Amino acid sequence: MSESVIADFVAKFNSEATSQVDPVKGRILLSQKRLVLAASARDDKLTIPLSKIFDIAVGHVPPDLGDFFNSTVTIAFDHKDRRIVAAVEASDEKIQKFSTVLFKAILNGTEMTIKHPARMGAASPTTRSRERGCFSSRKQSSSNERESRSRSNWHLSPTSSG
Repeated sequence: MSESVIADFVAKFNSEATSQVDPVKGRILLSQKRLVLAASARDDKLTIPLSKIFDIAVGHVPPDLGDFFNSTVTIAFDHKDRRIVAAVEASDEKIQKFSTVLFKAILNGTEMTIKHPARMGAASPTTRSRERGCFSSRKQSSSNERESRSRSNWHLSPTSSG
């Protein structure tokens, strides 16, 4: 099965893993398996497997990059036995769309335990307190949309596999 690009846009970025000291303008490419930060001026490219990402912060600018960035997604990942941070800056609209797509790409297929805040004997006694399923970023059918809206206050947490 081939990889398809789910996000492709131009932005400024900086990472400890690249040879650049200052933020550079380049292409940001996201697929279902990896994130690529490719500098325009050089052949400098950083490929980050999504499985190596362990933290994403939207709107947080790392202190040492505060003079360079405003609207960012900061991504922390494992790279060559080190923990590295990359910051991506673009317009607020692009950052919002990119962060949503990035979260979906990382969580898609992740088994989750879903817990509704209602308790047995409370306002909705017929509500099951826990269900188990898989996160999917696919568009829901209209019958599922109603059910999804009624569960808008459910809490998702990854299911441990042990």
